[in-house]
Amino acid sequence: MGACAPKREEAPLPNAAQIQKMSPQDKIIMQNENNYVFSRLDFKELSKSIKSESIDGNLSSSQLKRAFLDLEINLDELSSPESSTFKLLTKIKNEKKLIEVRKLMLIAIFLGKGKLSDKIEWLFRQYDIDASEILEYNEFVTMIDEIFDVAARILPVISIGEGVGSLTKEEYDEYSARIIIGKNKAQRELTENFKVLESVRHNDFVKIMAEDVRFQFLLSSTLVREYLRKFTD
Repeated sequence: MGACAPKREEAPLPNAAQIQKMSPQDKIIMQNENNYVFSRLDFKELSKSIKSESIDGNLSSSQLKRAFLDLEINLDELSSPESSTFKLLTKIKNEKKLIEVRKLMLIAIFLGKGKLSDKIEWLFRQYDIDASEILEYNEFVTMIDEIFDVAARILPVISIGEGVGSLTKEEYDEYSARIIIGKNKAQRELTENFKVLESVRHNDFVKIMAEDVRFQFLLSSTLVREYLRKFTD
């Protein structure tokens, strides 16, 4: 019997009531995420390929091409300014024009197929910056700041285009500016919840992210945006 294709195991998803309450822009963004090339990739394979090419948490254009070649991604997507991938990668480059691996992999967590446990493990290893096997308060703050940035500002860019099922550049700018207004209040609520826990060991982090409703939504870009929206009024 052949092996089954990987799925987004146990990943949190918006329910019917949440989808019904979404704005037209949110529905367009969610649909584009579901159809984006990363949604067809296995998170673990992508992580392995990216890790083999990256240096000090960054990727050059040539390193990214080699990583994508291993994953059989059309390299034309990397060079065409009109492609959604080109626009997306532009948003995760640092001042040295290198691609930030943590943000690239957050995109893969949100969109890629695979086990939830693999995604949670990656989150802990990347944000346990001092490798203490404990996620400290300041490390948690860094994690949610980057999660908010990817979900609210970076990922919606793949919806920019023309015609039905797309956002104009102006609509994208207005959307991302509006939803990010809630970032500080949302971050404050999350960090208050985390402070109660003080610091979190590896096994506790895995359990919390998989089971605690106060944190598990952080694994879904759609639910992160819905969470931010609560604080925009």
